[in-house]
Amino acid sequence: MPWLTDKTKSGYAKISYCRWEVEEDLNLLAIVHHRQYYSKNSLTRTLVQAYENFLDSQEKEIAIRSRIFTEFLADEYAKQVNNYFEYMISAIFAEIATNYPKRDIDGILYPSVKVSGDGYNVALTPKACEKISLRAAGECSVYSKMDHTYVGTDSIVSLDGRTDNFDLVKTNRDRTEIFKRLGVSSIDELI
Repeated sequence: MPWLTDKTKSGYAKISYCRWEVEEDLNLLAIVHHRQYYSKNSLTRTLVQAYENFLDSQEKEIAIRSRIFTEFLADEYAKQVNNYFEYMISAIFAEIATNYPKRDIDGILYPSVKVSGDGYNVALTPKACEKISLRAAGECSVYSKMDHTYVGTDSIVSLDGRTDNFDLVKTNRDRTEIFKRLGVSSIDELI
């Protein structure tokens, strides 16, 4: 949705979202060493510093090779892509890391490229999903015309964390007021 940050463009999108609760600690492997994200987030700095402290206690050759490898991985996880197959290296690494015997890694934590490292993505293994529970889900519409953006909730549901199947409850929201504020009469004028 690049049109959200470009005040010369308009757009419309429907977004699904959810809220999960962690029921049992997750063991995540952090890939946070990309230079452009180091100054963005205090958690990133803390994780990188902890890793550097660990490497300082290792043999020099191991530390050098580890830094080269983690920089390569950080570049892979931080790159902008146009096609999903460009994630091949990071996907293969995640598969190897999460299936490595006796490591019990639940997933990979890495900076979000979409928000320039200000937030994180977490890729979990299917087994790790047993450690989290779904508490809420919903859908919203994002309407944007030039420098005016509105978000409206279309449907939502609250859950107990144990429900596998559910139906979203539609809200009684009328788009007329949003269209009026944007100066349009339909979604077609935004896309």
